[in-house]
Amino acid sequence: MVFALHVVSQNRAIRFDSQRNLREQLRGDDFTLLQQFPVTTNELRWRGENLLLYEKKNWTPPKGGVFKIRMLTLPHDIEIPLGELSNGKH
Repeated sequence: MVFALHVVSQNRAIRFDSQRNLREQLRGDDFTLLQQFPVTTNELRWRGENLLLYEKKNWTPPKGGVFKIRMLTLPHDIEIPLGELSNGKH
């Protein structure tokens, strides 16, 4: 089974509008906070940080059977056939 999951850092500074918009959406009724994970690191800037795992409620698989991750910093997007996710290839 495939789920729509989102991971965000809890205390990191927001530098872009897209980061603020995502956090606002995650606090809304369409998402559930599943778990909080403390970051264990020797990097000072990440100490005390948590990663938050959210699940989108009422998620439906994308049409065409391909999970597409839009990459704003790459010249191409990442596309993964959903069948490969469910059989453990990714």
